[in-house]
Formats: sequence, structure tokens, C-alpha cells
Amino acid sequence: MESMRLCLILTTIRMKSLFLSLLLFLSNFCFAQHYFDFSCNQNETNRVEFFVTSQGINLVMETSNNTGVLLKTCESQITPSNPSLDLSLVDPLKLKFVLGSYNNLTGLASMIFDDSTSSINGETFTINLNQLLYCTKCSTIEREPITVLHADATEFSDEWDLNYKELTDESTDVSHSLSDIANNPSLGNPYAFGLKGIWRPKRTSAYLIDRLQSGTSGDKLRLDKDGEYKEFYWFDWTQPIQYNEDYNWRWVNEVTQYNVNGASKEGRNRLDIHAASLFGYNNHLVTASASNSKTTDIAFDGFEDYIVDQYNVYRGIGHGNLDLSGNQSEYLLSNFAHTGDKSLVVESVSHKVDYNQLNRDFFYPEKTKTYFVSAWTYCNQIPENGMIEVKINNSVVTTFSIEPTSQTIDGWQRLTGTFTVPQSATTFEIVFRGNEVEVMTLFDDIRIQPFNSGMETYVYDPTNYRLRATLSNQNYATFYNYDEEGNLTQTKVETERGIKTISSNRNNIKQ
Repeated sequence: MESMRLCLILTTIRMKSLFLSLLLFLSNFCFAQHYFDFSCNQNETNRVEFFVTSQGINLVMETSNNTGVLLKTCESQITPSNPSLDLSLVDPLKLKFVLGSYNNLTGLASMIFDDSTSSINGETFTINLNQLLYCTKCSTIEREPITVLHADATEFSDEWDLNYKELTDESTDVSHSLSDIANNPSLGNPYAFGLKGIWRPKRTSAYLIDRLQSGTSGDKLRLDKDGEYKEFYWFDWTQPIQYNEDYNWRWVNEVTQYNVNGASKEGRNRLDIHAASLFGYNNHLVTASASNSKTTDIAFDGFEDYIVDQYNVYRGIGHGNLDLSGNQSEYLLSNFAHTGDKSLVVESVSHKVDYNQLNRDFFYPEKTKTYFVSAWTYCNQIPENGMIEVKINNSVVTTFSIEPTSQTIDGWQRLTGTFTVPQSATTFEIVFRGNEVEVMTLFDDIRIQPFNSGMETYVYDPTNYRLRATLSNQNYATFYNYDEEGNLTQTKVETERGIKTISSNRNNIKQ
């Protein structure tokens, strides 16, 4: 049965019946189960359960001994004064009443339904309390509390808008791509291809409310017995998140996107601060992680994870949110790079991204937002060897070139700059250009991120997936070298003054 809440709020009424003790007990506590337990003495336990029927709300009370043997059963019905009331609107586990009147002779009590979130708020019900006296003949009633010290809830969903263009091959055995089936289920069964029916965590919520304190002095806290929630309401999975927010549940964080392999690649917290990750190497390894960013806000390519032909011309989709296909002058150079083994060779205009594209599967900057661009280019002793252009509405608005003061590190220099996409933008392009004097220009570790974000990127060995380098928020690298057995032997850090070795070790086992 779904998690609901029960809270009986009763006014103070003087009654001679032994049932008064139970009513006053209910007036002091709210609880969030479809049943609750209380004890009359050490040998008996009472349980009250509620069930909604077409005629009314049945209240069943059971009394058991301390071994669990049922001793007594009492039953009464909470009947609506309006016989035409649609009781399907009554949630059996979210009952909340205020006592209207009580007749001590007949045992009849009127109760007013009290739930501002319900369409039957204010409706009157009647209950015969005398029918429950047989199960509650005891002088005192002591509550067996719901001793909840901590509670959180995780919601799951199988409704995800996955980017199947991350796959190098999304073909199926029904002559339709995964993207086609995801957009039109009539083309194929989405459950058969794993597009639906895979439940992943969506949102995490925490229960926040004051806790019980029974001390009489100081801060009134007794560490040996205090700390329970003052009241507890079960999380309702059938209601929107705002409904549960009204009952002390506060959502903490949520996942907004997964990649095709089921790894979380974008999320946000309660402050609406996003965090994003990019995946490469067949979508198994994180290649970039950024704070205060969405996945469409960041891009990175280190050019290690590409399928190339015998001429080193790469094939396949773009990597790291950048689509670098479509220009015959582009190819990869092996065994020469800023990090890893490969770099991009540019003989002319290289890279474009249309701002007004209908498909937002890759980098898609927001209007009025400022972005930071960084890349490494190989100078080959010629100043300002490579440059980056930002074009808005087919006009160059910003050009990034190497600063004269930029240090050359093993022949590589860093290009940096910022740009802002105006509100009037209809097209957006980033263009990588080479120096006309040189036959070719090399680019590596290209990255784009929001100006007010933090970002780290990662380069791996595509043959064994060992981490080769990490690049800091300023795009400076930390290099990792390994021996033949895969043990880390050397760590080097790239700075403005060059590359420094910070650790080096070798292990040898005597034969």
C-alpha cells in the first residue's frame, strides 16, 4: 500500500468513558502510517488500521499479547454525512480530522475532514466510539512511538531523454535507429531495446523537522534518549514533489541526464546549481567534469578516442560535445601531442558549430552567457601559429591568438579567451585556423566552459584505459607515466614556467 499519513487532531473534551484516554492520546500525536500501535500495559499491544470502502472508512482495532496472539478485534466505521460523497477522493493513509462534537450517551462523534490539499476538505463524518471500547479497557495508554532518527527517499524513473548520437553505431535489427525508435515507439518496441523499463535514480529527498527533546534544563537535550523526529509523514510516491514539500520533505539533488550506458552526466542541487560530465572511450570513461555547468555548456576533445583510417583521417561522430567532421583537410597526427598521443592537424578552416541547430545533442551555448575557451597549439618557432575565431551571425566577433608573453612549453603554447553570445544571435560558429606560413598547425586539448564554472578534463590511453593526464581549470596538465606492469612511476606538472617532476619512483623485485 502506498505511503500516506494519518493525523487526528482533537479538541479537549471532558468525557467519563475509558475511551477518553485513547482520544487524548490521539490529540497529542500525528503519525504517518496506515496503522499505528499503542500499548495499555506491558502484556498487550493495540493496533489501529484504516481502510476506505465505497460506504465509508473502516477503522479496525486489534489487541494482541506480547507473543503476537490476537486477543480482541473491534471495528467501527467513519461514515460521511453526505451519502453521495465520492470516497475515492479519500486517501486511506492521509486521513486528517478535527473533532466537531461528541455525544457521551450514544458514543457518536462528528469529525470534520481537514486537509487543504484535498477537494473534500471540510466534509463531515460520523464515528461510533462505543464500538471500540471493548479493545481499549485500560486505565492508561502509553504510546509506542515511531522512533525515526533519519529518513530520506529516492525517486526512480525510466523516462529519460538519452542522446543516442553518443553511440558510434545505433542501428538495430528492425531497420530503424535507436533515436528513431525513441522518438516514435511505433517503429519498434522501446522495452526490447532497453530504451524504456530501466529504472534509474531521479531525485533524492531528505526529511527535515525538529526533533524531540525531553531534558528539563540547558538546551533540553538528552543524548541517551532524544533525537527522534517530532512527527513523521511517509513520502508519497504518487504525488508531485511540491506535495511532499508541504509535509517536511525537502528534495536535495536530482539527476537531469544520463548517458546511453546509464552513467549520470548532469544533475543539479536545491540551489539550482548544475554539475555536468562528459564521457568518451565508448562512453565508459569520464573525459570532463564541470561544476556550475550543464552538459550543453561544456566541450572538450583531446583527440585520443577516434577511429582513424590508414591515412590517419578520423571517422565517426564528434567527441566531447564537439562535431569536428565534414572537412577533408582535418586529420589526426599520431605520436605527437600536448597530452596523449594524438593531436588535430589543421590546414584551413576546421570547426563549426551552428547556434540555430535543431539538434542540441552537442555543445549549445546559451544566449547572453559568457564562455571561456582554451586550447593548445604547436608553434614550431613561429609566433601566433594558430588562432581561434568566434563567429556570430556569420561575422567574426572575437579572435583568440597566442599572447606575446605566453610561454612555450615543449613547443606548445596555450590560447585562451572569452566570448558572449548576444541575444540577437541566430548562428554561432567556432573556427580553428592555422598559420598561412606553415603547412599545418596542430591543436590539442580544446575546451569550452562557462566563465564562472570550474572544469577538469582527463586523457586516457585508448589501448589500456590508463589515465595519461588530467588538465586543471586553467588547462594545465598533470602527466602520469607507468612502467610495463602498469605501476605509476612518475608524475609531472605543467606550469607557466615549464614542466616540473613532482614524484618519481621505480620498483624492482629481485629474481
